[in-house]
Amino acid sequence: PPVVEDLPVIYVRQTNLNTYQIQSELVYDPDKDPLVFKSIQAQMPEGSSLSSLGQFTWTPSRSQFASLRNNPLTLDFIVQDQPDKAETIGKLRIAQTQQDLPPEIMVVPGDTLFAMKEDETINLKLYLSDPNGDDDVRSIGFISTDKRIPQSSLKENTPLQYEFTWSPGYSFVDDTQTNLTPEIIFFALDKSNN
Repeated sequence: PPVVEDLPVIYVRQTNLNTYQIQSELVYDPDKDPLVFKSIQAQMPEGSSLSSLGQFTWTPSRSQFASLRNNPLTLDFIVQDQPDKAETIGKLRIAQTQQDLPPEIMVVPGDTLFAMKEDETINLKLYLSDPNGDDDVRSIGFISTDKRIPQSSLKENTPLQYEFTWSPGYSFVDDTQTNLTPEIIFFALDKSNN
């Protein structure tokens, strides 16, 4: 039958596609027979898969990721040699990432340049997430090249969803200018200031 050595822990990130290829140095057949990997469906977390070539993929949801904090997963899988079908059981251990990664901001609409008239309102939705878990997000803000854009334009709807609403007004661009291009940089900080 195939040989399955001790596999390293797979560290996953929240709401990101995590891919792990089981290495042929750690799972092999002494007779050099081709191998087929099979998952045990009852143990697989929702949304995960194990290909017949030994590639594990999973995008953990917020709740799945949170449950990994106290309960790392151990998934059994079957590796079978061909054509004799001799089988061995292997184990995948899955835990939350140990790296302290920075939070992420998704701005909707996703454009980076907006052309607007003086009396128009810009309305952007900002969605925050953190690969280490959403409870790691501490704050959000913005820096503008034009100090006349008030900080009060950014409002919290939920701890992870904000809205930026601003209207330049008729006096924002004076009569000598044809247009003005202020830049706004949004930022998010986690509890360790990433």
